Amino acid sequence: MSLSPRTDHPTSRKTPPGLWLWRLLNGAPDAERLPYQRGGIQTRLQWYPLAAIAATLITLIVYALQKGPLNDFDCYWLGSWAIREGVPLQMYAVLDAPGPQGLYSIYPGSPEWAALSAQHLPRALVPWAYIYPPHCAVLLLPLTLLPYTTAVGLWRLLNLAAYLLCLIILLSLTRDRLSPRAARWLTLLSLATPLLFRVLQLAQISPLLLLSVIGGLYLLHTRRPVAAGVALAFGTVLKLSPILFVLWLLARREYRAFAASLITMTLLSLLTLAVVGPAPFGGFFGHVLPILSQGTTFDYNISIVALAGWVFDLGSPRRPEFLPPDLRLTLVKLIFYGLVLGITGWALWRTRRGEARERLSGEFALISMALLLVSPITWSHHVLHALLPIFLVTVREITRRRHALLACAGVCYLLILQVPDLPSSLLGAWFGTQIGTAAAFVGLVALWVLTCVSLSRRDETLSSESELQDAGS
Repeated sequence: MSLSPRTDHPTSRKTPPGLWLWRLLNGAPDAERLPYQRGGIQTRLQWYPLAAIAATLITLIVYALQKGPLNDFDCYWLGSWAIREGVPLQMYAVLDAPGPQGLYSIYPGSPEWAALSAQHLPRALVPWAYIYPPHCAVLLLPLTLLPYTTAVGLWRLLNLAAYLLCLIILLSLTRDRLSPRAARWLTLLSLATPLLFRVLQLAQISPLLLLSVIGGLYLLHTRRPVAAGVALAFGTVLKLSPILFVLWLLARREYRAFAASLITMTLLSLLTLAVVGPAPFGGFFGHVLPILSQGTTFDYNISIVALAGWVFDLGSPRRPEFLPPDLRLTLVKLIFYGLVLGITGWALWRTRRGEARERLSGEFALISMALLLVSPITWSHHVLHALLPIFLVTVREITRRRHALLACAGVCYLLILQVPDLPSSLLGAWFGTQIGTAAAFVGLVALWVLTCVSLSRRDETLSSESELQDAGS
């Protein structure tokens, strides 16, 4: 089956971007027919989710403009200001020396970082350390030309727009398998998730990172490998984790996309090098990145590292300190990471039996889940990247009418929402933060297993339909 874009694809028409979501939620081929043209109770039932989506969007926009704790944005902001003031090494000053217990902490411990905070933040609260690559601070440098409040609002709206674009892409890739009613409910659930509200509260960069991955998936689907490589490269220089997708391009023999990623990352690195010099690169790759790889037992961290750290009593869940080297922890990580990568590799091999469009989407979803599980630090805003596997698994099981697996996906999602820093964490509120974190970890692992089972299993009905369409064309 050809991967060329469909002629009825919403983005292939000369349609204003604001109407893409409307068309996708009203289905095809009667996308031009509005819900109020159908009359009766069916009209009202179709309007309910659309009205809820509109109300949720308004709420998200208002929420994006509210004031509150902005630890993550403040980190980006101060990192960019360190560059603008000609002292880029101060970005990583917080992690220059360990604390009294000999552990490095993400909390501020340097007078340089406190001085930057006092000069450029409108309040006395000092944010935690800047722990991102130098590229990220350079890309956000234009925001320092704006007043702080304006920059925060613009940044949040930009990330909200990125998340909406991710939803539009996922809907466009699955529209031939979704009824309009299912598309509306999935959109509503994706917008009303506490994960998105938490990301906007922190003014986190996660939606833009997610857009680089989902955008790369869409561009590969539409046979634009060079653009796909560029999209993945931008995500990689922001947080490094999408590098696994770049390596996957090479394994998939997408040589043009792989080359485009390398060239783009090289150009962005040269640009950053020209702005900040080589010292911040040495500080990040030689000092900060090894510290981050040790992980932390902080109770918002839903990774195997945090759980093992509690069992071995290596750190306090109340303090975001990075764990010391420990042989037991290293063995646990190696065993768990080996299982995750091995089973994910098996599932990727199984997807090769499927139809081309489904195989490509399935491989992206599986890699997204593997990245969440092998990361030593997985906080609630990182779990937003589970949107891709949740969405695709849900669509697949709706199409198959396999309600048991669909219900399992819902249970996994509810467990993930038990991260203690989310308002939806009932288990964390009732039984303690560590119980909530452990429940979220179980939900994440269960969702990965479900993703492997669902996306690696060939849909015979879909394959037969695709073969008939190819024969007819």
